[in-house]
Amino acid sequence: YKLFQNLKLPFFSVIIPTYNRAKYLPKAINSVLTQSFSDLELIIIDDASTDETSELVKEIKDTRIIYIQNKINKERSISRNLGVKNSKGKYICFLDSDDWYGKNHLINFYEQIKIKEFPVGVFFSSAHNVIGNKIIKREYPNILNYNVFNYILIHTFGLPLSCTHRKIFNDFILDKEIPIAEDLDFFLRVATKHQIYQTESFEYYYNLCEDSFTVSDPRKPFKEFDSYKKIFK
Repeated sequence: YKLFQNLKLPFFSVIIPTYNRAKYLPKAINSVLTQSFSDLELIIIDDASTDETSELVKEIKDTRIIYIQNKINKERSISRNLGVKNSKGKYICFLDSDDWYGKNHLINFYEQIKIKEFPVGVFFSSAHNVIGNKIIKREYPNILNYNVFNYILIHTFGLPLSCTHRKIFNDFILDKEIPIAEDLDFFLRVATKHQIYQTESFEYYYNLCEDSFTVSDPRKPFKEFDSYKKIFK
């Protein structure tokens, strides 16, 4: 019991779901491990990758990394839920495996959380889009000028831009039947009970590479439409 009392839990848990992204994953991992705010754990959920992801992760010697492999591919929502289940941090953040954090991503969240006195709520940031050598601001309008549900519908901020108190996951998890637009579904449900806070940070970098899901999947609009039907039903 005394040992448990002295066990210091991390402030942030960062969850990276990944599938065959060994080409990009090292940059994503490094961007977490080199954060200016280092009180964190990094949970990597390998969704049954068939490339060298496993070997790559196991070569990185950092005690803050937790590596979990799915035996079969289960998609992002299930993988993220598994990451949350195995997390210990007070606040949960996400990172896609082909993106990366700026050095101050987590400390910017921490400072805003501290100002708000550590609420059970959701914080979100703005971001940059990276297209080849171009870096373009991806700014979100002020949420205070909107009804929160209208805002989430019109200006859906992705799970990777969010920082969520772990208690929220006691009531809400990602719907495994909605692998696309899961961000929209999750935050609409969370907003029925919890406060959504916006930060002015631009420390998330979306890598819109040629083989990213956002860019490369020609069926993405149709898959999103199927998800929307499930969400609004």
